[in-house]
Amino acid sequence: MQVLLKSYIFVIHMARLNTTNPLALHHLLDDTLYGVETKQVQTQKMGNTASFNFLGENKQHILYLVENSQSTYFSAPAQDAFIKTIQALSLSLADVAVLNIYNLSTSFELEHIISFFKPIKLILAGLHPQSIKLPAFPLNTQTVHLGIKILYTHSFEEMLSDNQKKKAFWLAIKTL
Repeated sequence: MQVLLKSYIFVIHMARLNTTNPLALHHLLDDTLYGVETKQVQTQKMGNTASFNFLGENKQHILYLVENSQSTYFSAPAQDAFIKTIQALSLSLADVAVLNIYNLSTSFELEHIISFFKPIKLILAGLHPQSIKLPAFPLNTQTVHLGIKILYTHSFEEMLSDNQKKKAFWLAIKTL
């Protein structure tokens, strides 16, 4: 007797996901629901000034700056949370760029990063604005500086263990 197994793939459009429910946020940012292939892109030099290794393709000019000494970009659970978050915003890795400034030389200039990535939106995920010579920004509050929408928030690693930080981030990022 032969048993046939059927596989079903469900695609959930989460563009209008609007929740503050801690249980929903927990599943959105913590549980692995599906695998996502990621790739690292090495860029070409921009003139004589800059070359960056980053995650994503930056098609929508949304730049996430992180500072992670333990991982290339994120820990595995934090990367899952990041992928789910951008997908909930109807984005993909093709739309964003993630740059870990920990891997840059100590002499990097923020102007080179801005010039290279040309961000419309800049998310400082666990990275204090003053550490990269930006003014102090309020946490989880959209700010416009130099014509760029900026959100200073907690790292994805921090948000994994704190539902209040997840909730505050989600409320801020969906309006950015």
